[in-house]
Amino acid sequence: MATFPSSTPLVVLLADDDRSTRLILRMVLQKEGYEVVETENGALCLEAFMNRKPDIVILDAQMPVMDGFECCKRLKQLPFGDRIPVIMLTGLQTPRDMDAAFQAGVADFVSKPVHPPLLSRRLHYILKSAQSEIALRESEERYRLVVDNLQEVIFQTDLEGRFSFLNPAWTAITGFAQDSAIGQPLLDYIYPDDGPKLAHALHEMALSQLPHLRTEARFMTADGNIGWMDLYISPLMSREDTIVSMSGSFSQITERKSRQLLDKLEYSVVQVLAESMTLAEALSNLLPVMGQAMAWEQGELWQLNPVSKGIDCVEQWHSQVGSVKVPEPYLSEEEAHHFWTHGTYTLVANLFNSVEGAQGLTCALTPRSVIVIPILGGDACLGMIVFVPTSRFLGDASLLKCLDSIGAQLNTFILRKLAEEEVARYHDQMCHELRQAADYIRALLPPSLSGTVSIRHLFVPSSDLGGDIFDYYWLDPDHLVVYLVDVAGHGVQSALLSISILNVMRSRSLQNDDYYVPAKVLQALNHIFQMDMQGNNYFTMWYGVYDRVQRTLTYACAGHPPALLLAANGEVQKLSTGGIAIGLLPEIDYEQGVHEIGEGNCLYLFSDGVYEIPQDNGQVWGFEAFAQLVADEPQPQPDQLESIFSQISHINRSKAFEDDFSLIQLKFNGEESSYFVSTEDHLRFEQGTLSKARS
Repeated sequence: MATFPSSTPLVVLLADDDRSTRLILRMVLQKEGYEVVETENGALCLEAFMNRKPDIVILDAQMPVMDGFECCKRLKQLPFGDRIPVIMLTGLQTPRDMDAAFQAGVADFVSKPVHPPLLSRRLHYILKSAQSEIALRESEERYRLVVDNLQEVIFQTDLEGRFSFLNPAWTAITGFAQDSAIGQPLLDYIYPDDGPKLAHALHEMALSQLPHLRTEARFMTADGNIGWMDLYISPLMSREDTIVSMSGSFSQITERKSRQLLDKLEYSVVQVLAESMTLAEALSNLLPVMGQAMAWEQGELWQLNPVSKGIDCVEQWHSQVGSVKVPEPYLSEEEAHHFWTHGTYTLVANLFNSVEGAQGLTCALTPRSVIVIPILGGDACLGMIVFVPTSRFLGDASLLKCLDSIGAQLNTFILRKLAEEEVARYHDQMCHELRQAADYIRALLPPSLSGTVSIRHLFVPSSDLGGDIFDYYWLDPDHLVVYLVDVAGHGVQSALLSISILNVMRSRSLQNDDYYVPAKVLQALNHIFQMDMQGNNYFTMWYGVYDRVQRTLTYACAGHPPALLLAANGEVQKLSTGGIAIGLLPEIDYEQGVHEIGEGNCLYLFSDGVYEIPQDNGQVWGFEAFAQLVADEPQPQPDQLESIFSQISHINRSKAFEDDFSLIQLKFNGEESSYFVSTEDHLRFEQGTLSKARS
């Protein structure tokens, strides 16, 4: 349940065109303590957003009227929309889709079918992060208000940009005396790299081409450090509408800019480590990336020499020459050796004094100060990265904390690479075991049937093993049962749950009469397989009973795709009762439907892996396209399943299926094709084994 401190429940705005998905998510979210507002497309979502002001938005990627991508983009343009996190529900996670979603402003993805515990954890994490961000923004706004009233510099200049007035905050921020600054140009106190841009803007303002100027710039302080200011300047006009002087203000934003710079540094390091395949590649790329991010002067990589047992400078970087080697390392071998033998933590050291650890200590850097980041493999020091900084204002505790974090990431990266080598040794064995598990699932599936009803199937497990299982057999000489189960998720856990369901069905663990009543079967299974008792897994199911005498099909559905009934004239009907998946909520009643079956009718039962196939255009092939493919198939033909599978494989570009492919075909024949049921077969009916005997 959500645990955020609030007098009212957090509001979740849900937009999804699929009613079943909305129903499932609403039940799950309400169970977690959220208030849920539902809409069925992006346009209605925007309207609901303005009316309700939700705490978080969940969007389906593919919706009519307006899809999730466009809805998210427009939502972010609404008042306060940029502060509300958005989660995208999608069956696709291609790089192009992810880029488009993140550009639109999406905070995270959740794949379909939705796994409730995963959705709950991500909601909690994102909401917590969003509330922390709001708290941070409010804190910054309060801080800015205090600065505006107490510590903001108010100034006035003549048309040449020379100070004519300064308030006392000038000395508090810059360290320069007010009297000495009066009459001096503003640009004299601006950092040289930012001066030309600011001078150009002031010139345009003097020519009446700019009504005002709002910018960020670096400034010099009396003690030789560098700070950041948020600068605002506007012209003062005479009665004749000419500019006579300029007035403005600036507040110090050094801490915020410093944090942004350190965030950029950490992000750059994370990106390098994520994209590097080897430790050598990562270390080589870190020198220019970190050096450029912080505008440092020089970087060196020192590593242990396995032959001499000493430490050598193996790579260098310099801000002026890029990747070209500089003539000599900045550190001497003696200095490097000293750092290496004591390099168990990040430090900022003054080479003119004795080397001391500066962890957690604010240090003013001298012209020969260095920043040392140890490279640790577990507890062993393998080397170090050394940088020569150019700016002194960053030599503080926040920099040290950031560099400590980078060192920890490097250590984790090294240990991960060692672990990956270990994992690689077991990879082939794991793949072999997954193939064996898939073969075991195949062995449990029923054989083809012939007679009054002819049944064939195709089952192609995904590479990581999904949770599909199905069965069909005669309950008695006049009643045939057929069902298909699709457990959420992939892997051994999902496969084990599907086998457990099959065992319950084949062992007749439910009441015997229940097997003739589909709604009772689903209700009984929902009672047995609640997800909190099954490793947080749930499953969908389609269950039907065919009465050979009455020629009727009674069926019930629990969150599963509809079955397709194909008439002899080519008409296709979708058979579904719209219940929710089994295991999500207890005490759920399921409805059932009845349909007359004509001679020559054909029923197709399948899992969503048959039609949820990503396309190059970013769309999913989809259920309706599959239904049309079935309707267009010539009827009847002996290799009909193979023909359908061949066409879908072509649509999937002959790649491995991302989910289990399960497809069952039932052909309802005339009475002349019925078979004789012997006394021995009656015994098999009672034991539930006739389907195997009829193979």
